[in-house]
Amino acid sequence: MKPFLKKHLFSAALLVAVLGMVRPAAAHHLWLYASRYDVPRLATARQWGQWKPDSIVLFGYGDYYPLHDLLEPERVASFTRYSANGDQQPVALGEGSFLASPLTVFVPGAHIVAAELHPRFVSRVGEEHQHHYLFVPKDEVMEGLPVIRSYVYHNYAKALFQVGPSEERPQDAALLARPLGHTLEIVLLSNPRTVAGAPNAGSGTVRAGVDFAVLFEGQPLADVTVRANHLGLPASAEGATALVELDEAGRGRLTAPRAGVWQLHLTHRIPAPPELSLKAAALTYSASFTFEVPAPSRY
Repeated sequence: MKPFLKKHLFSAALLVAVLGMVRPAAAHHLWLYASRYDVPRLATARQWGQWKPDSIVLFGYGDYYPLHDLLEPERVASFTRYSANGDQQPVALGEGSFLASPLTVFVPGAHIVAAELHPRFVSRVGEEHQHHYLFVPKDEVMEGLPVIRSYVYHNYAKALFQVGPSEERPQDAALLARPLGHTLEIVLLSNPRTVAGAPNAGSGTVRAGVDFAVLFEGQPLADVTVRANHLGLPASAEGATALVELDEAGRGRLTAPRAGVWQLHLTHRIPAPPELSLKAAALTYSASFTFEVPAPSRY
């Protein structure tokens, strides 16, 4: 065999081996999925002083609901609970599948759990119709391997957890609308508990909407689209998904949502700064907010 042909065959074999080792799912986004989002009373102590958790919070990571791929615990940069009474506490990260983490609170009202992943480099390589992902900067991709896209990926997620009767509390509304400081962040401008009316299509009753806003670097993010998914229904079901356009103030409304668990999600991309130009072409940010819209007769 001629030397140049042997060299090319070796390179091709090496390319196949590299593509076989990379993971094909770097476009995954993060969300928080709970066993319960809305409960009528605080947890009670079991025998020997053991408290029964109000909920179990799991890390959703991927593209398919309600849960998809597993996430390594070292990927998590922070996991925090924020309460309407001003309390703020780190949540102990679970070690099992989906990082299932018990959540116990001792005051009624609204609570937000929020998580952030460590940012990482992602390079989309190969051909457009058969691409793969490498978790390295583009300048570390093997020579000869086409780079379709390269970016630094930032993931943020929030979930709303509410305890006690569904009475209106000013402090709950203040917590929902308060930015937590994520670079890309969704804040709720109305409480999903206030969505009233019949959940059945064609009932003639108009359900209110869930109002929200999107902030990027603390400022309203305008003219972008937020995807809403009902996590208990297939995407093909009527009323299970919605695309919400944001106005110039970065605000939108999920209109007349069906009862159940919903997730708002969006991705925002900006060019990478000059100091990262050799390593990535863009900075990509993903944010989600998960909450429950109760059925009208729940309380």
